[in-house]
Amino acid sequence: MPTLDVTDVLFDPDFCDFNLWVTRRVQTVDEDGIGSDREVKKQFAGVVTVDRSLENRRMQAGQVISGAILIVTTERLTQGQTGRDADIVTYQGRDYR
Repeated sequence: MPTLDVTDVLFDPDFCDFNLWVTRRVQTVDEDGIGSDREVKKQFAGVVTVDRSLENRRMQAGQVISGAILIVTTERLTQGQTGRDADIVTYQGRDYR
C-alpha cells in the first residue's frame, strides 16, 4: 500500500502556525528518593484548529473559561507517562494540556 506524505500541506504557511511552544516536565528522583521536576521549553510548528470552542462558565466563586484545540504536527506530544507529566502547549498566550 502506498504511503501519503502530507508534510508539504502541513507546513504550508497558509495553514501552519510556526509559533507554538511545548513545555515538558521531566521528573527525576535523586539517591535519597526525593523527586524534582525540570521544565524544558521547545518551539514547534503545526496546524491548529478548534476542537471545542471557548466556554465561559460563571459561578459564585468566579468564572472559568475552558476550551480545546486540535494540533496536527510532526512533533510527538504526550498526555503523560511514567516519569513524565503531560505536555503543555502554549498557543496565542494560552496554555493547553
